[in-house]
Amino acid sequence: MNNAFSIQRLLLSPNITLRHLEIFATMMDGWTTAAVAERLEITQPAVSQSIKQLEQALNVTLFERVGRRLSPTNSAVILHSDVRQVFRAMRALEIRAEGLSKGSSGQLRIISTPPLGYSYAPLALARILQTNSEIATEYEVVRMTELRDAVQSGRMDLGLAVFEGNIETALNVTPIHRTRMVAVVPRSSPLSEKHAISPEDLHAQPYIGLAGDSNLGQLIRSAFTERQADYHPRLEVRYCATAVNLAERGIGTAMVDPYSASAHALQNVVCLPFVPTREVWACTLTRRGVPFSSPLKAFMAILREEMENRVVSLPV
Repeated sequence: MNNAFSIQRLLLSPNITLRHLEIFATMMDGWTTAAVAERLEITQPAVSQSIKQLEQALNVTLFERVGRRLSPTNSAVILHSDVRQVFRAMRALEIRAEGLSKGSSGQLRIISTPPLGYSYAPLALARILQTNSEIATEYEVVRMTELRDAVQSGRMDLGLAVFEGNIETALNVTPIHRTRMVAVVPRSSPLSEKHAISPEDLHAQPYIGLAGDSNLGQLIRSAFTERQADYHPRLEVRYCATAVNLAERGIGTAMVDPYSASAHALQNVVCLPFVPTREVWACTLTRRGVPFSSPLKAFMAILREEMENRVVSLPV
């Protein structure tokens, strides 16, 4: 194909209906034409005709017959990504309309990566819902790539993530809290008696690394490089929350953001500064040019307050 599909192209085409997209999306979930027909309560010829009409409207081949089954083409995979965005946007509109029909006093659609999603965001959400239970609320915890897509498409109003510095994105990224990485050390480790943990301290002790393709994983590696220390973790994990959980079980020291560390009731570890200092920012991500609703402003103010009261901060 010469160019990717776009949501605007799908929705504005006079020859493409939402029914076409629904049938196509159901087929992409691995259903046969017979199963799609039964699931959507239409005839099997109607399914085949709909797929054919969609192919003609887009001038692409979406399925090829392999044996007795239809196999999606690369074009179908690309189209499916945009179709999912269409249905997510429709679901967001449905939620908003439902809130308006019930007379709710606003809405909160928040999406977060795990560090804030499992720590301070739930605290702030609980506080605001205690004072206004009528707010229509949607809340998800996902990976960074999904967060960006959800906010950029308008499916979610506010994204929350932790960065080690500036991030290139089409979204507005606003730092709301600055702190530093910490070391979560098992109490059984001789390192638990130290005042701070450095890469040199970990040379002869087991420690847990973060995935090399993650921002925080690269940040930890940079500290080892700065100190000219070898980086040989006992094992690597993707999420800081996982690293904290393993440290709690005595597997090794974990270098994580303090938000993730504070999300656990830690009994078997101590939390110490990690040096050389590696700063991280808790940030909000929003679409450019979209004003904040009153509930969203209130949520952000409470979130800042929760973090300032509970986490060691640095001047922003």
